[in-house]
Order: sequence, then C-alpha cells, then structure tokens
Amino acid sequence: MNLTAVDQTLQLISWFLALIELILALYVLVLNIRHTANRHVSGLLLLFAASNFALGLMLGATNEAQVALPIHAATTPAIQPALLLVAVVLLKPQWLRGRWRQIWWVVYGLAFLPILLTLMDIGLGTRLWYTGPDIETYAGGFVPLAEVTAGSLSQFIRVLNIYVMGIAPFIPALYVALRDKEVTPLTRRLAWLLLGAQLVATVLQIGLHRLLVGAVPLLITSTIFVLAYAYASFEQLILERRRQRGKLRTRLTALILVVTIPLLVAVVAFVSTRAAALIEQNAAERLGAINRALASSVSMWLDLNVKALQELASLPDITSMDPERQKPLLEAMAEAYPHMYLVSTTNLTGFNVARSDPLAFQNYGDHLWHIAARNGVPLTLEVVIGKATGLPALVASVPIIDKSGSIAGVAMFGSTLTGISEEVKASKVGETGFAYVVDMLDRVVAHPDRALFVELQEFDAYPPVSALRGGTRGAMTFTDDQGRRWRAYVDELDNGWGVIVQQQEAEWLVPLRLFQRISWTAAAAGAVVLLFLAGLTIRQALLPIGTLTDTASAIAAGDLTRVAQVESEDEIGILAHVFNSMTAQLRDLIGSLEQRVADQTRDLEHRAVQLEAAAQVAREAAEIRDVVQLLDATVRLISERFGFYHAGIFLLDERGEYAVLQAASSEGGQRMLARRHQLKVGQVGIVGYAAGTGEARIALDVGADAVFFNNPDLPNTRSEMAVPLKVREQVIGVLDVQSTHEAAFSDEDVAILQTMADQVALAIENARLLGESQRALRELETLYGQRVREAWRERTARTPAAYRYTGVGVEAAPHSLTPEMEAPPPQRWPVVVQGEDGRQLIASIRLRGQTLGSIILRQDPKEEPWSDEEIALVEEVSTQIGLALENARLLEETQQRAEREQALGQISARFTRSLNIDTMLQTAVRELGQLLPVKEISVQLEAPQMEPSPEESG
Repeated sequence: MNLTAVDQTLQLISWFLALIELILALYVLVLNIRHTANRHVSGLLLLFAASNFALGLMLGATNEAQVALPIHAATTPAIQPALLLVAVVLLKPQWLRGRWRQIWWVVYGLAFLPILLTLMDIGLGTRLWYTGPDIETYAGGFVPLAEVTAGSLSQFIRVLNIYVMGIAPFIPALYVALRDKEVTPLTRRLAWLLLGAQLVATVLQIGLHRLLVGAVPLLITSTIFVLAYAYASFEQLILERRRQRGKLRTRLTALILVVTIPLLVAVVAFVSTRAAALIEQNAAERLGAINRALASSVSMWLDLNVKALQELASLPDITSMDPERQKPLLEAMAEAYPHMYLVSTTNLTGFNVARSDPLAFQNYGDHLWHIAARNGVPLTLEVVIGKATGLPALVASVPIIDKSGSIAGVAMFGSTLTGISEEVKASKVGETGFAYVVDMLDRVVAHPDRALFVELQEFDAYPPVSALRGGTRGAMTFTDDQGRRWRAYVDELDNGWGVIVQQQEAEWLVPLRLFQRISWTAAAAGAVVLLFLAGLTIRQALLPIGTLTDTASAIAAGDLTRVAQVESEDEIGILAHVFNSMTAQLRDLIGSLEQRVADQTRDLEHRAVQLEAAAQVAREAAEIRDVVQLLDATVRLISERFGFYHAGIFLLDERGEYAVLQAASSEGGQRMLARRHQLKVGQVGIVGYAAGTGEARIALDVGADAVFFNNPDLPNTRSEMAVPLKVREQVIGVLDVQSTHEAAFSDEDVAILQTMADQVALAIENARLLGESQRALRELETLYGQRVREAWRERTARTPAAYRYTGVGVEAAPHSLTPEMEAPPPQRWPVVVQGEDGRQLIASIRLRGQTLGSIILRQDPKEEPWSDEEIALVEEVSTQIGLALENARLLEETQQRAEREQALGQISARFTRSLNIDTMLQTAVRELGQLLPVKEISVQLEAPQMEPSPEESG
C-alpha cells in the first residue's frame, strides 16, 4: 500500500517516539535496576514504546493479517493499570507494602489480562476479547480499539481497564497534592505534575477525540505521559540520591550502550527501509524506461511502414488501377522494405490487380483487412500467420482513392514482425525480466519465448494483460500461477497494442537482501566494537582527568603560563587544546586590553560628547521662552556641537499638509528661509517622509535613496537624517541634519538625536504654551484691573475716604488734602517716591496694576532722611494695604449682596402670607420704600391687551 503523506508522517513520528521511549526505558533501568521505581518506570516506558511501534506498523498495514497483532498492542488497555502502579511507586511507595500488598497483585493481573486474551483469541480463535477488523471494510491503516474488541469479555475489560483504571491514578495524585502532610515539597510538585498530565490526557481521549485525526490523540497522550513520568522518575532519583552499585566504568559503558545500540539498530532499520523503497522505485523506473523505449520503437516502426503504404496508395500509377503501371512501384517498395514479403493491390472484389512477388494472383475478398479497407476504413492492421513464413505477420491495408474520390481498390503489404521481435529480445531486464507485445485481441505478437507467439497465443487471462485491458497503466505487482511475485510495467499503443515489461521481485530484491545482511552484520560488529571501545575509552578518559583538573585549577588561579598536557585526540584532548587556546587568548587579551580600552574609551568619549552636546542643546532650549529665538538657537547649537553641514527645523502648518522651514544654520538654509521653503508631508523628501510617518529616516548615500529631495541650496549634502519632533505622540515638526560625508550617521546617532528632538519638541511646545498663557494672563489682568478700577471709582464716588495721623490719633481729612493726593502717582511710577528734601515719601496703594490711592509720609526736618529699610517697609506696607482694601471691598460687596438677597427673601415670604391682591400691592409698595432710598413709590394695575393669535397674525 502506498501510504499518504499524513500516514507516513504519523508512522515516522510513532516510530521515533517508540525509539525515544525504548532508550529512556533502558536508561532508567540501567541507572538502578535494583530499585522498584526504576523497574516500574522502565516497564511503563517499554509499554509505551511497544504501543507506538505497533501503531507505526498498523498505519502501514494493508490487510487483516498484517494488522492482527499490532492493532491490539498499539491500543492496549494495559497502560492504564501501569500508570496507576507507577504513580503509587513514585508518590507513595509504602502503599505497595504491608497488608494492602495483595490488592496490587490484582492491578498487575489487570495489566496483563488483555495481552493474554489477545494472544488466545489470535491463536485459538476464542473471541473472548479480540475479534479483529471487518475484512470487507478494512482498507488498511489505523483502526480504533473499540472496532476490533467485541468479544464476550470486551465490555468487562473495557470498563475495568479503561474507565476504572483511567480514573484510579487521580486518587494517589490528589491525596499527595492536597492531603498528605508528610511528603516533601518536591514530591507534592510531582503529584501536581502527574495530576496535570492525567487531566490533559483524559480531556484529549474523552473530550477532543472527535476533533483529532485517527492516531493523533494516542501519540499526543503517550508523549504527555512519557514526559511527565520520565521527568518525575529523574526528579525522584535526584531527590533520594539512590545509591548505585557497580563500577563506574561498567555503568558508564552500559549507559552508553543502551543509548547507542537502539539508535544503531533504528538507523540500520530505517536505512534498510529507505533502501528498499529506493530500490523498488529504481526497479519501477527501469521497467518504465524499457517499456517506453520499446513502445516508442514499435510505434515508430508501425508509423514508418504505414506512411509508406499510404504514400504508395496515393500515387497516380496506383490510383490508375493499371497492373502495368502498378507492378514497378510495388516491387520498388518491397525492395526498399525487405521485411515486407508482399506488397499488392486488389480490386473491390478482392482479386489481385498487381503483386510485388512472382506468385499467382489470389482472391482476398474474405479477408478482414480487405473488407475493412473496401468499406472505407483509413487503415487496417491485422496480425496473421504468414503462409510463406509460418510466423506471425502484420498485414496493413488502406483504400485506393481514384480521381473522382471513390474507392477503386485496396493497397496492402504483408510484413514479418522480425524487427519488433528483435526489439523485444533486446529489451531484456536482468536475468528474469523480459518484454512482450500483444495485439488488440490480446494475442502475443512478439515475445522472447518463440513458442508463445508462433501460434499467436492469447494472453487475455495473464494478470498484466488483464490489468491493461482493465485500464491499468504504469507499474503493478502480481503473482503468477507458480507463486512467483513479479513487478510489471504496462502501457498501450495508439493502435490498441499492449507493451509489457516485467521482472521477478526476487531478482531486484537481491541487492536489498545483500545490503541488509551487510548492514546488520556491520551493526552487530559495530556493537561489539562499540562495547570494547566504550570500555577502553572510558578507562583512558578517566586517567587524564586529574591532570587536566590540576591544570585548570592553576589557570583559574592566575598562572597563565601553565599549559595542559595533550594526552589524546578525544574529547579530553580537545578540552586540553581548548584550555591551551583559552590561556593563549587570555594572554593576548591582556596584551591588547589597553588598546581595546583605549578604543572603547574613544567611542565612549565620542558618545559622551554627543550626549553632552544633546544635553546642552536641550538645556539651553528649555531656558528660551521665545519660539523664534528657541528655533534659531537650537539649529545653531546642533550644527556647532555635532559638526553638521546643515541643521534645520521644520514645523507643520495649521492644516498639517506642509512642513515649513522655520530655522536653519547654513547659508543655503537661510536662502530657503527667505523664500518660505516648505515640503509636502508624506510625499517630498526625507523630511516629508519623517513628518508623514513619525519615524526617523537616514539616507547614508543620498544619491541612492529613493525619497531624497535634491536641494540646489545644499549641493554638498552626501548623507541626511530627519528626526520627527513629537509631543504626546503627535508630530509637530522635523529636525533635519545633513553632512558632507557619506554614511555619517548611525543608529546611536538616531537615538541621541531623537532624544534631543523630543526635548526640543517639548521646549517648543512649552514656549508656545507659555506665550499663550502670558497672553491670556495679560488679558485677564487687564480685565480684572478694569473691574477693580471701576469698582473703586464707584466706591470713592459714593464715600470719598482720606485719613490723617496727627501723632495723637487718626482723623478724617479732606479728599483734596494735598496736590500729591489729588493727583496720585501714575501706574508707571515706582511704588514709593521720595520727595526732593528727603523728608517726604509718597507710596502708591496699587492692586493688579491699578492705583487705588496714596500714602504720604512726612518726617520732622530734624530727623534723618528715610533709610532704605524704611522705604522697603513702606513699600511692603502699601502692598499689603492694597490687598487688605480689595479684600474689604469684596467683603462689603458680598455683605451687600447677602443683605439684598435676604431682603428679597423676606419680601417674598410676606407676599406668600397674603392671598388678597390689594394687601399684596400695599405690601410691595411698603417693602420697596423701606428697601430703596426713593421719595415716592406707586403701583398701578392695567387691563391686559389682547395679543393676536398666530392664525390672526398670519
């Protein structure tokens, strides 16, 4: 059976898993065969290995006989009891001892029961458990366990071994993970691991088996169990530090063999299998090539002779049906084609008109070739036994068409099949292979065995011929009546003839058998040699370890002059070479350390200079509050500190369509500024790219960059870098730097300039926000100042306030006490103005830029002039007085507003206490007269005027 790609993949995976599981099983067993846990884990792994190996065989099975044994081994329910036993051994081994020991023997029995019953069913036909696949429907490949186990005990075994035993491993895992207080933390973690593996496997087998294909769930669950239980076994081995007996050399040799021997056997088996496939493919291709060559030769021979006959029948001398004119042409054709023993023409009754030989004319009216040609068949081929030769001959006939288009006669030739027979004899394949040709009636017309085609023996019952007529083309396999297996390649010609080439399988399998014998012999010899060399190598490898350890210790202590002695060419020798190489590298490293440090220092200094320059640019940019000044200073500092040929800053316009140049450091950049240079965002130049994408872009060679904008104002540019200016992930502009050197920028430069660009963008945004805030503050101060000025103007208009201190107390003073007070200092004056004589101070009482009044202080002429401290004190007092006055005014307004609201509330309350209109009107007049300082108040009611309705107004 030709396996599909999926089946082949699953087969290889299952065999690979079986090999890994076998190696793990042997490895765990050899590690400590005396320990119970090792033996149980090894047995479980061997069960999985046997199951996966049988699964691979089952995927390649084609009939019931091939699938009988592997189908049960691949899906055996013996694994479920084994999982329970191994879980107990790993987590609670003491449960296997004591009074409960007999119970576990039942579990052992359940593990082996399905295997024993299967062997009985296959050997004795008891059908207690295993019943096998349905012969009529089975077409090969994977079959689930339930379809082949329908015996009388199947329900009992399925419930007990699959369902009950499938749930049982949860019990020890849950107990150890949740309840057992005596186990170590590692054992508890292993319990959770086994519990998780059991849960995943249960979900796959029960919940997802319909979603997964065929054997995939089995492969996945076996892999999960093997990984979990193998890991748990190795963890327990490390935790318990089980004592291992025997010599180290013997144990190491055994461990090497249990890993290498299965691999060696697997490799030989795989190579043999692949060799068989390749040899089979090669044999099929060889048979196909011979078949195609023979078919081509036969077809060419037929085409050549048929065309010659057709050309002869079309000649005027032939269509004239004149014997005298036909005779020379017939003789010439017979002479040109020696294998044609007769070339003749006949009339419509079948009687000869002319012949190429001297024999008497004959009547061929009852021959098939004449009847067909007379009836208009363009070409008729008939294989007959030649009367002259007694051998199979080919008769070909075509109609003779006269000038009027009617059939005037028949042209024919009779030819021996000697050429085809020679081709068939030359197509010999090995010792047993041969080729033959059959006609459309399945009669042999060419065969290496002369006895088979002399009498045109019919081969219609021969398997290749039957398959050919059944539509088979290409390679096939069959068994003859003598029990020999053959490989054949069949094909059919356009005229219905069949060409068949066949060879016995035993012959082309000879190289495979030889290869397999050599391979297995070499594998056995290799195993013996490996056993011997492994022991010898281990012994020799252990000897130089001490010396190598001392050398390594000396090198680690700093003795770099120490050289490891190379005693072998194996891994230890390589290790010695590595130590010597390491020592030499250390010496070279120390020798070149200063140079490397110097190189790295230069690089670091370069980066430090760049970082310092970036920090300085960002620092100075942050200190500048004017946007124009900020941009100019930034491009200047970037060009100076980084040494760039040109630096420019573009800002996006209000609509975000263009990046407009706002500042530039080069002369060309200044010319660009003068003409308001701008680039289309996302379309023009590297700047447009950076503005559109928000990503930095470098052109290391501007001539080769696809988006570079060739600017005539900057002709010396060889490399360019554009870095986006972003604030809160929004691009507000682009920093463009250009150099006169190619490849002047690196990724580190991008990182540094991007950091600097972010800070510059933030400084630009801060400058913008500061300007907007200052404008808003000025507007607010102006509005507030106007409000303060109007409020105080109203206040002073109502109650002018001026007070004077006389040394005895405070008394009211006229508002126009002095010219200075009548005209207080304007707002642009200083807060405190000193008189010309130094004895008088005029301090403005100011608030929010508005002058509320003045404080005039006069000093006795005998006193010293005002000191700076006294002037500062007066200035501070005047400021505090201004704030206090404003607070008092605001409080007075608040109180007045509260009194009005209280009065309105009282008036409303009095209104609500009366329901009489006259009383309400009298109350309103009285309350308004008490509330407002008016001379007279009157209230008058009038009849309401009727307003027109919407309809009337319309």
